[in-house]
Parts: sequence; structure tokens; C-alpha cells
Amino acid sequence: MTMWDMYWLVKLDDIRGAMIAITIVGAIALSFADCFVFDITPQFKKTWFMVLAMWVIVLPVAILLPSTKQMAAIIIVPKIANAINENEQLKKLPSKIVDLADSWITELKPKENK
Repeated sequence: MTMWDMYWLVKLDDIRGAMIAITIVGAIALSFADCFVFDITPQFKKTWFMVLAMWVIVLPVAILLPSTKQMAAIIIVPKIANAINENEQLKKLPSKIVDLADSWITELKPKENK
């Protein structure tokens, strides 16, 4: 993974938050503009169309853009899964860990005095 990839991975949440903020501010501004404009002029129609076009672009991107945690999982989980499937020693590791934990818990178990 390059530094460029890492930068974008870290900035995904900021980009997503900015897009949601733009959508909310646009909705509030449009609702106020709609309340105070009684005569619909061509300029108002053009502004309304521009805000609507912005929503059509920004909202799906904000929804579909993964968060930093989601993107990390998308990148890392398949690599881990593939590494485990390809390496025989890694396949044996989980059973060894379970055996180790079982023996450790057995040793810590209090002995019964009769």
C-alpha cells in the first residue's frame, strides 16, 4: 500500500462528512429560498436546478463512499483470508491456539480439596 492509498483511506470519513454537510446546507438554503421567493424567476429555476443536480451527484456518492473502517476491511480481510487459505502452517494455527488456551485454562482451574 502506497502513501497515496493510505492518505485516501484515512480521508474517506472527512470526504463523506463534507458531502453530507453540503447536502444538509443545500436543503436548508433551498427551503429558506423557497419560503421567501414568491415570484419564480428564471434565475430561481436555474438555482433550484443546480441544487438538485448537486444532490443527484453528492448524495449517492456520500451513501456509496465507504467509511475508513469499511475500506480498511475491504482491503485487509481478503488478504488475510487468502493468506490463511494458501499457507498450511497458518491453517493449523487456530487449532494450536485453542489447544494452548485449553491447557492454560486447565492449569489455572482451582484444584478441589477433598
